[in-house]
Amino acid sequence: YCSPILIKLPNKKILVTMMEKAICGFDVKTGQLLWEFEHINDTSVHPNIPVFINGYLYCTSGYGKGGVMLKLANDGNSVTEVWRNTELDSKTGGVVVLNGRIYGSGDRNRKIFCLDWQTGKQLFSSKEMAPATLIANDGLLYIYSESGKIFLVEPKTDGFNILSSFPVPFGADPHWAHLVIKDKKLYVRHGTSLMVYELAAN
Repeated sequence: YCSPILIKLPNKKILVTMMEKAICGFDVKTGQLLWEFEHINDTSVHPNIPVFINGYLYCTSGYGKGGVMLKLANDGNSVTEVWRNTELDSKTGGVVVLNGRIYGSGDRNRKIFCLDWQTGKQLFSSKEMAPATLIANDGLLYIYSESGKIFLVEPKTDGFNILSSFPVPFGADPHWAHLVIKDKKLYVRHGTSLMVYELAAN
């Protein structure tokens, strides 16, 4: 279920994705498996796109598994574990990284979490909006809760400041789609319904 990411190193390009039982890195030119890091949960479902920043790779999965931070070797041929955090076990929402912090929604741990990128330490959390999918834009979080509400949230030093919210008026079935922002418009899909909202100017 996982969309891969492309990591460009000075001497090679690596494709990284999450497979049934492992996080894997492949040499784009040759197709060779360079490394794999075991990552297993109850369902073998790992849909969240990995995040790579300055040599570090973060991957997380739902169903209680949680996430792991890996350090990619300079040549791209291996990884080593830096830290683990089982609290942020995102099932379908993925994560965003802002100002050295990871934001995401737990699955079995039904909270919105803020983790420190370097240490994996939980800085704070909130039950109010979880579980959810989320994206970031202009330093703010747009959170689409499974309860059927959209939240505009300012991440503060020690918590979440909800600026506004509104219910999703159309559609059916679970609220699992990812929000999209383009050209100052917010796109919200719920089942077969698509809604578009103008974003207010700053």
